[in-house]
Parts: sequence; structure tokens; C-alpha cells
Amino acid sequence: LPGDLRKRCFGIIEAKGLEFSDVVIVNFFKNIPTPALSKAWKQLLQDALNSSSSEEIRNSASSLSLPQALELELKLLYTGITRTCNRLLFIETSKSDSFGIWCRLLPKRKLAEKMKIQAVIGEGQKLMTADEWRVEGIEMAMQQPDEVEDQLKYLDRSIDCFTKAGDSELAKRANGHRKAIMLEDSARKRKDFFEETKSQS
Repeated sequence: LPGDLRKRCFGIIEAKGLEFSDVVIVNFFKNIPTPALSKAWKQLLQDALNSSSSEEIRNSASSLSLPQALELELKLLYTGITRTCNRLLFIETSKSDSFGIWCRLLPKRKLAEKMKIQAVIGEGQKLMTADEWRVEGIEMAMQQPDEVEDQLKYLDRSIDCFTKAGDSELAKRANGHRKAIMLEDSARKRKDFFEETKSQS
């Protein structure tokens, strides 16, 4: 990805703990790392597709001995799915058996519908309006998690939202806030270091 686009994208693990209005998961099934894992995914999804009820799916899943790698993949998919507050889109750039079954399974369970991207965002239109990007940027900037790393993640996201909204003033303010947090954290670490050194002497 180009540098500017890369900054606007998160890996699923990177996005853990964050929430977004809309989420697009790209090439999840294409990027399954091994043929054996791909086969396990296909079997799991096919069993779910052939089950007649949610209870039967749960019973079938609980009776399976899932490879540990597949359990980790399922947790990863769960994390990705639960990042969205509004719309969730799956996009694959190539066909795969697992994604084909996934696309049949979700509509069957009335969990999703298959759509062309033009039907979702409209020809030549953005997924969100400038005002929507601005509102999301403000929401991100207002988050106050305990960890500095998480605070910086939210501010990076807010800066990106303001940039997409074309609001350079809010982007500048969010960036200033980001720098202030980094300076405060650096000062705190120096203070802790000096106090620790002093106590040891």
C-alpha cells in the first residue's frame, strides 16, 4: 500500500480495543496462512452451512476438535467483526472455497447480504461524508484510555478522520494534543528513572 493509505488502515490486532463506525475486512480468507488451515476453515464453515439451526451449529462446533491455529483465527475474526458500530464489509480480491461458503452462510442465517461495492457507497462517492468523518474524529479524540499507547492510537485515528474530512484545523489540534501526550509521557519516564536511581544510591 502507498504510505498515505497505509496510515489509514489497521491490522486486526492493531485495531483491538478500538471502535469504528464502518469496518472493511480485506482478504481475511485469502490470507489464511497454510493449506491445512484453509481446509479446516472450509470444513468448519461447510458444517455450519449444512446445519439446520443455531443450536445444531453450536453442538457441531463443540464436538469438533479444532486445530489450535484455527481457534486463534476464529478469535482474530471475532476481534475484526466486533470493531464496527455500524456497517461491516468483507472484501476479497480473489475467490476461495472458504469465502464462497462464508458468503452463502451469512445470508442463510440472515446475518448479512451480498452486495456490489457500488450499491454500498454509490458510484464515485466516499463511504462517509466529510461531516461523518469529522464527528468520528471528534469521538476518537475524546477517548481517554489509561495506556498512553492506546491514547496515541485514538489520536492517530482522529487525525486521519479529520484529514479525510478536509479539516486541517482539527487535524492540527489533534496532532498538537498527541505531541503533548508524548512529551508528558517522556517527562514522567525521566522522573521515574531519576527517582529510581536516587533510591538506589
